[in-house]
Amino acid sequence: EFTSTNYTKDQLKNKNSNNAPWEVKKGVRAVESSNGINMINKTSSATGLYGQLFNEIKDLPELKNISREQFAADTTLQNKVFDMRYKGQIPDVPGLKSNVKKLRKDYKELTKDYTDDELSALSNFTGRKRAREYFASIRDGEPFEMPGQSTGDNKSVEQYMEEFRGAVNKKKMGGKRKCRYGCW
Repeated sequence: EFTSTNYTKDQLKNKNSNNAPWEVKKGVRAVESSNGINMINKTSSATGLYGQLFNEIKDLPELKNISREQFAADTTLQNKVFDMRYKGQIPDVPGLKSNVKKLRKDYKELTKDYTDDELSALSNFTGRKRAREYFASIRDGEPFEMPGQSTGDNKSVEQYMEEFRGAVNKKKMGGKRKCRYGCW
């Protein structure tokens, strides 16, 4: 299991921090990169632990003279950029924290069964516009599909959230694996 050496556990768990909460990072990296196993997506610009779209971030001053491959190898920089994404500090990319507030305001009844961390993850996966489209489709009883979902190149929102919740709940259970037929 990936453990970050870039931040202390107290920093990562600090709910009063403006950085992305530990649970959001834990769940997103489990789904997006299989906890650091798949750092470069071959069908999109998704890169690193959090599947950050390199095309959206490559022009940031923090990434000056940094290639996609270098970014994929630098988890400290990935954490910094993901925190920027969470806080809304990437130009023309709405922050995950503000996305949660907007989704709660506009889709109050439909988001009540989601935690803020789950809405952050959903918004990270779909983007703000598609997150709104997803909840509007539920409200209107219309089908919703992520780009690439029908070809198997992308997960459904439900699949993504199930994997996210599984990773977060695994952490809450202490990371211990369950042994159905016994462990050795």
